[in-house]
Amino acid sequence: MTAIVANRPVAAVKAKAAAAAPVAEAKPTPVSNAALPLMNTVDIVRTGAAVGQAAGRVVFTPPVIVDIFKSSIKSGFSLTNIAWFVVPSAIRNARDVMSDKISGGRAAANVTTEASLGIGKGIIAGTVVQSLSIATGPLLGLLPISPAILPFVGMGIGIAGLVGTFWGLNKLIKKTGVDQKMADGITNMLGGDKPGTTEKPKVQ
Repeated sequence: MTAIVANRPVAAVKAKAAAAAPVAEAKPTPVSNAALPLMNTVDIVRTGAAVGQAAGRVVFTPPVIVDIFKSSIKSGFSLTNIAWFVVPSAIRNARDVMSDKISGGRAAANVTTEASLGIGKGIIAGTVVQSLSIATGPLLGLLPISPAILPFVGMGIGIAGLVGTFWGLNKLIKKTGVDQKMADGITNMLGGDKPGTTEKPKVQ
């Protein structure tokens, strides 16, 4: 039987008292400092994984390689690249012909040699610069710098690749003497040199 207290069942009194009792505030569970090194390690692992994934996205598939070569060939045979080598060479050799320093055949050979080597260097340099852009592009996004600076970083890498490629190719050309051999062969086909002249093509 339910006891009666102040004309109400005891069960109702207990329920009201329980509702009126203050609720204890939940206290946050303290975090041990021993967990901090683990969090740092996790961050390092995640960063390393991100770098690995970015590097893994650098894939030179056959279509990409073909596109690079096509673009580089177009760049090498562009009017701007050809003019860069032909115009100074033509002016210099025309002046030497008018001064009776070299024959017309030697002048034509020098211009042809410098233009041909310039086109070849343009194709190789274009291939190197585009390959560098593809290889470093995914990794640039991981650098701790402002996104607004990333294009300038990429541009600097491209310029460094371009200058370095031309410098290395010029060294190779001078060491092998391919420019002189090529110019001599063309000169002989066009009538030969003037007596006592050995004008060399200029490597740019």
